[in-house]
Amino acid sequence: MTTKQFTERIGDLIGKNDLKTAITELKQLLQKSNKLNDIILQSARYNDVMQQIHLGTINFEDANITKNKIRYALLDMLREIEEGIENNPELEKETDRILTGSQLRVNNVKADKDVNFEAKMKNSTGEIKDVGSEEGNINFNIDLS
Repeated sequence: MTTKQFTERIGDLIGKNDLKTAITELKQLLQKSNKLNDIILQSARYNDVMQQIHLGTINFEDANITKNKIRYALLDMLREIEEGIENNPELEKETDRILTGSQLRVNNVKADKDVNFEAKMKNSTGEIKDVGSEEGNINFNIDLS
């Protein structure tokens, strides 16, 4: 996934009101960035407002205002990422490397019977590595370096 595709995906997630996923994916990208604190703060705001909604301690208007502020902050972060890569080709290369070099997601896997699992991924040099193959319960370590 390129940086452009990533920012489009995050924008789509925000537009679909999937703020939790947008925050999680931005947090993964910004792990070693000085912007990590910003996304952590937005994550805390989101979790706080969702807890207030579930507890019934916030009215609809206030919750909506807070979520809109979070949306705006996330979109502003995307704008900063896009501007940063436009002005710095090396930053774009590094961001693309992060986005393409070490992605493996397995979410919500449920099965009543044995599951066969195989995974291959490209490392930063483009070499394809077999990172796991297992039947039944899956326990393995992956070295993405």
